[in-house]
Amino acid sequence: ALQRGMMARFAAALCVLLSVTAVSAASPRVASNGAVHSDFDAVQDDGMTETHVPGDSFAKAKWRDVELTSSFSTRKSWQPPQFLVEGTYVRLRGWFAADLDVPPGSEVFRLPPDAKPGRTETWKVEMKGTERSLFVGTDGVAKLVDEMKATNWITLTGLGFNSAFAGGGGGSAAAAEAAGEGKEDL
Repeated sequence: ALQRGMMARFAAALCVLLSVTAVSAASPRVASNGAVHSDFDAVQDDGMTETHVPGDSFAKAKWRDVELTSSFSTRKSWQPPQFLVEGTYVRLRGWFAADLDVPPGSEVFRLPPDAKPGRTETWKVEMKGTERSLFVGTDGVAKLVDEMKATNWITLTGLGFNSAFAGGGGGSAAAAEAAGEGKEDL
């Protein structure tokens, strides 16, 4: 009886192994559409994926400072708020604090034309039990979603989005032109 039970388990394990092998061989997981999604086999490329191709400005991209409005500042020991345009993808980093109580809808900073998002992007961070959020509109203006108390702070590190030049927006060349870069800088 013991031997028959072991044979049954072995047969079941062999069936599972053969099934997995057959499924894997029938549908290899190859990202052929370039889409940045968690399930790239099922989701079609939406044309809004970041572009990094030979000759784009990715290799020459530099972090640029974000100019905060008068209600906000950064501290000497903090990474200053900055953004980086890589082809058609924009990344932000750094920290800022409110210098006084600031109401919702207040402008925090304004991004230049080459860094404007293709759609409104919302950034929400919870730190020390307090949720802080802002959004960056298609005009490049970042505004608070909620009130921000004096001396509260928020990080921008991790915020990233496709610029207005991704997809059908003209690509890396159009982003470089909006930044005032010549074609020889691409």
